[in-house]
Amino acid sequence: MSRHNLSLLLSVSRNLFVRFESIIVYVSLVNEGLKPITIEDLTPTNNPLFFRAVNNLGGRFKGSLQSFWMREDVGEIPVGGKSMITLNPKEARGIYVDLIRIFSVLPEGDYKVYVYYRLGQLSFLKSNTIGFKIVKAKPIYSKTFQDYARNNTVPTRTLWVNDGLHVFLMDCSCNLPSNIVSNRRIIEINSLRDITYSIQSTYGQNVEHILWIDNDTLYVVEIVDGDLKNIRRIKASIGYILNPPLTAENGELRFLTFLEGEALIKLVRIPFKGEVMVDDVIRLKDILDKYSVVFDLDSNPYLVYSIDRKIYYLKINIYDHIEKTSGLLAEVEDPVLSLHLSNAWRYDEGSYRISLNYVVQKSDKLYSHLIDVDGGKHISHLYTPIEDVKLKLIQVILDYAYNPYFLLQDGLGALWFKPCDDELIKVTGEDERCPGNISYPVMLISSKYSRKYGVYLRYIKNESIFTYKKLKRLLD
Repeated sequence: MSRHNLSLLLSVSRNLFVRFESIIVYVSLVNEGLKPITIEDLTPTNNPLFFRAVNNLGGRFKGSLQSFWMREDVGEIPVGGKSMITLNPKEARGIYVDLIRIFSVLPEGDYKVYVYYRLGQLSFLKSNTIGFKIVKAKPIYSKTFQDYARNNTVPTRTLWVNDGLHVFLMDCSCNLPSNIVSNRRIIEINSLRDITYSIQSTYGQNVEHILWIDNDTLYVVEIVDGDLKNIRRIKASIGYILNPPLTAENGELRFLTFLEGEALIKLVRIPFKGEVMVDDVIRLKDILDKYSVVFDLDSNPYLVYSIDRKIYYLKINIYDHIEKTSGLLAEVEDPVLSLHLSNAWRYDEGSYRISLNYVVQKSDKLYSHLIDVDGGKHISHLYTPIEDVKLKLIQVILDYAYNPYFLLQDGLGALWFKPCDDELIKVTGEDERCPGNISYPVMLISSKYSRKYGVYLRYIKNESIFTYKKLKRLLD
């Protein structure tokens, strides 16, 4: 549509999306006149675009370039002065916009979408109307990692696979996990397998990876600037991946593996456009049981693992060669239920500290212990009564003060939450069962800088809906 010699155009690359998926549209202003025109730039701070959507069920939705931050309770972004640009005759100014940031998650339906551009206080320019269809999502696989050293400012990423075997990377706000930053469709695979992704050393770096192993072949999907660029197939007998992998800022993929037949821990490094490097790091005395991996800010891996009721650590420093430090952290009398490493910043110490929380069960109690990995010292311990219900430990998560929170499951499939400082709480409804109509439950912790700092639960309900619940509000 045109007015005052300006045209506002809206386009979309596809017309079919699954629910929760990013919907990328292109908005452009074109100077159709014979003279230069000075206009507000298409920035979130200026906030000159106002989107509208309607669906075939009568639903109406609206939003702007600031809607994402409004959902996070940040409020409108203050503007000291509007940024202006000049469009010469026939010149255009355009931006790509993800509608999931504008409208949040739209339900299934057939949609018509258009946008207004603000010309003045009470004057608007309307675009053409586009159409697309949103169909039901059917997630059949989901994997999420959180990295405490980076989680305060970096979105929480989830890799999930839809029923059609399309692989998605979903980034959710570090301030509010239900607020989706983007949900990109990356690749289609030929069968469901244990597929994983790399965490990023620095948020916003241009190289990232998806990977899996199949019949002694390592498949590495290289993603550059958000788009799939290459799939590398590497023949290597390296065992299985010890999650999570990491992509360093220079694009090098790093991860540890365990080769069961030889009880061998390996370090795999794949430089971007470089040759694969595999180092044998340490041979274990037996088969690996529980384990946990984190990376420090220099992208060096830490591993803790349990074998026969003993807990060991392994630290690897990567230079032009590798240096390793390993040893015994603890001996326990009972089976280890969980190992959970944290690399969070310690404000009282003014440094990052690698700490381990491990959990063992004795009769009707869970015993949770915290160890300073580098110092080898026990810092604290607590016990949690399980009471009369038969509960199985599903997950342990730590806050930024290293306090543990437990997600448990009873024999009927209900999920229970146990904070370190409060009573056991049932967190699923009477009609919810895991496994059953809910799957892939995971606790998430939001940024400690957020007004919504807390522990959250996410699961997939009815094989379709990513469902979020806030379990506990945390105070800094």
